Amino acid sequence: MSFHAKLIALGSVFVVLLAALVLGAMISPRAAAQRAETALVFPGLNTDRVQAVELSDAAARLRMTRNTGWSLDAGGKPFPASSDKVAGLLKQVASLVRGTVVTRDPKAADALGLAAKDAKKIVLRGQGGTVLCEIAVGKQGAGGGYYLRVGDRPEVLQTGEGLATYLAVDRPSWADLRVLPRDVKTDSVMRISVMSGLPKPGEKPGARMEYTLLKEKGSAGALAWSFSPPAGAGVDQQKAGQLAGALIALEGADALTDQALGAAALASPAATVTVSLTDNRTFTIALGPATPARQYPCTLREGGPAFLVPEWRLEGILPSKESLAAR
Repeated sequence: MSFHAKLIALGSVFVVLLAALVLGAMISPRAAAQRAETALVFPGLNTDRVQAVELSDAAARLRMTRNTGWSLDAGGKPFPASSDKVAGLLKQVASLVRGTVVTRDPKAADALGLAAKDAKKIVLRGQGGTVLCEIAVGKQGAGGGYYLRVGDRPEVLQTGEGLATYLAVDRPSWADLRVLPRDVKTDSVMRISVMSGLPKPGEKPGARMEYTLLKEKGSAGALAWSFSPPAGAGVDQQKAGQLAGALIALEGADALTDQALGAAALASPAATVTVSLTDNRTFTIALGPATPARQYPCTLREGGPAFLVPEWRLEGILPSKESLAAR
């Protein structure tokens, strides 16, 4: 046999051996198990088709629906839901892998937190209410993830570690509670007008506070805050910036479901803060008197949802004029 023929023969043998090795790896139990663990639970799920997200446990149920954005129910009326958080949940479900099969025994599944009284459920629905996927979530698994059951399948999977952020079944966890629009940035605030009759600790009821801050170029050409009209003292630039930041970041603790309180806050506000922006937009935050739980009805005069603002937020958005003065 010539050298060339031997080389061809040896090459053929190598190819056959390599094919056998690859085939053996593919059909080996270990390789098959690894492929099963990393296979998607919902391989055909298109999150763009999801029109409703339902979360529930034995005590509560929360439903979010897609319109131009996502919304949830607040006292029978739609309230904005956090689109970013809903998108995060959909991404987690779409990328959910099978993980490990723990058991197929229903009694064992109950002990893992998957009994009806213990489990949390995630249901994604499409057009017309069609169920696209359904997951029951039990206890956290030893070593990571959760014990999950998909639909009515008997097997219990241990997977879904990334679901931890998305299992709360309460409105505040999913509502978009930002009072001002999310595109409003701190550096775009050019004017802040504060009027308040809300009493502070140590103050007599009925005492009022009123002032305006204006950000404009000074003699040196740099932007700086000043009182308008000018006061005897200058403005502490850091504290004025903190006020602007507190207003931009203002969030409620929950949606305001008592529509009468929201209407009263607009009609006779106990405090208002008007924020004017460099793009000529203006928003007025109206606050009503405190509820028995020491929360304050809050809404925008320009329209939109109503909130309950916790008392601790007031210190940041209603500082006294004296506290803003430069020392």
